[in-house]
Amino acid sequence: MGKKIIFLFMILGSLTPQFSLGQKKCDHCFEVALFQDGKQVIIDNHIAVLKKRPFDIHLISYEPQGIVINTCLSDSNMIQLASGKPYDQLDFMQYGMAEEMFNPDQEILIHSHAPSYWYFDDNFNHRFTRVELNKDQIVGIRHIEQMTDVETGEIISSAHFPSHLYLSFLSSVWNAETFTSKEFHRDYLTIVFENN
Repeated sequence: MGKKIIFLFMILGSLTPQFSLGQKKCDHCFEVALFQDGKQVIIDNHIAVLKKRPFDIHLISYEPQGIVINTCLSDSNMIQLASGKPYDQLDFMQYGMAEEMFNPDQEILIHSHAPSYWYFDDNFNHRFTRVELNKDQIVGIRHIEQMTDVETGEIISSAHFPSHLYLSFLSSVWNAETFTSKEFHRDYLTIVFENN
């Protein structure tokens, strides 16, 4: 009887839905998830609908890595990335913006010509609000209470979030010998903000 119960728990445990990537898809792969009010938000065909309130971006990966993220109020950059345009031709992804460690302002930066660089090396060196280590995964969580438009200097509170926000994500590794970057994975996301 005891062996049957243990076996049943093993089967049920393997069927339990996980917030995870399941299997590693490629080197430097990542997955994007959104949470608001403590609940995961459905992303359908690269589109998510949020209220004009604070939210969390989760970047899930299997290894310490950096991801460049371009956040715009226009969809033009996201469309270029989604179309498969080669990395070295994505001019808005070439020169990144340095951000503070641990996201002290609880923000995301908006810029039409440059990406932010979010990375995790260890618990003392990352650009997330917090990081959770789950089995073989690293979950970098960036809490967003405001947006800062780098080009205008405007700080946008959550109550005044724009109707749409366009995010382009890309992981690559720099080769110091050839002075080139090799792309590994890309993703994109449109966030539609509804009034509360």
